[in-house]
Amino acid sequence: MYRLRLTLAYDGAAFAGSQIQPGQRTVQGVVEGALATLDGATVRAVFAGRTDTGVHALGQVAHADVHRERGVDQWRQGLNGLLPPDVRITNVERAPDRFHARYDATWREYRYTIWNGAVQPPLMRGAAWHRRSPLDVAAMNAAARVLIGEHDFAAFAGAGKGLPEATAKTVRTMRAAEWTAERSPEAVAGLALVFTVEGSGFLPHMVRNVVGSLVVIGAGDAPVSWMASLLRGRDRRNAAPTAPPHGLSLWRVRYDEWDGIRATAVTDRVAGRAGETNE
Repeated sequence: MYRLRLTLAYDGAAFAGSQIQPGQRTVQGVVEGALATLDGATVRAVFAGRTDTGVHALGQVAHADVHRERGVDQWRQGLNGLLPPDVRITNVERAPDRFHARYDATWREYRYTIWNGAVQPPLMRGAAWHRRSPLDVAAMNAAARVLIGEHDFAAFAGAGKGLPEATAKTVRTMRAAEWTAERSPEAVAGLALVFTVEGSGFLPHMVRNVVGSLVVIGAGDAPVSWMASLLRGRDRRNAAPTAPPHGLSLWRVRYDEWDGIRATAVTDRVAGRAGETNE
């Protein structure tokens, strides 16, 4: 038996999330099915983090223990030949037995895309939240900067974890939170606004809840200072509604120990395990 490290990309529109669920079509389910077919035995795939219904991924990572000897290119080609077109294995590597896709992940990067314009191009329909009214990107960036560093993100925690009576650990560390704007061709009036956020871990729905509140600020319905107020308040009920899932993508997962990335700040392993992704 040996361990494979898989990098996955998927369109989450037709999946009930990444994590396997009885009676539901999930990314883990179809990947494990393809692995079992190639390996001739049941194979479990452990993902770096969970993504919710409708959320996409370009750089999800998983590990799986297999028995049959074959080259990494053969694994990649064989899996892609069995997988449905909305999931692809973009890279396969052999990994040490102690590599763990979830627990060894030190940073996860998400990107959320908004199409800000009167008319949304059809190609953006399944990958961006359409907002017609102009958004103040400078104000959203000023508010986003408040998120950088270690904070209690209870105000943006879903699944009941952001309520005052909840006992979940909601402190996380963010090292990037920024909006960028890409102007469209002149024939299409609008901007593609992309929010990039990188953190040690994320709470359920956290990125989408943050985006929802940043959009309220960008629309001029709340001041920039509201973001800091929400963090201090630690109550999900005070923040904005959750942004739609189809604008969100798990962009990449970093492994400082395995990939030789020199981290600017490294959280301890216990915090990393508590900070699993559930977006």
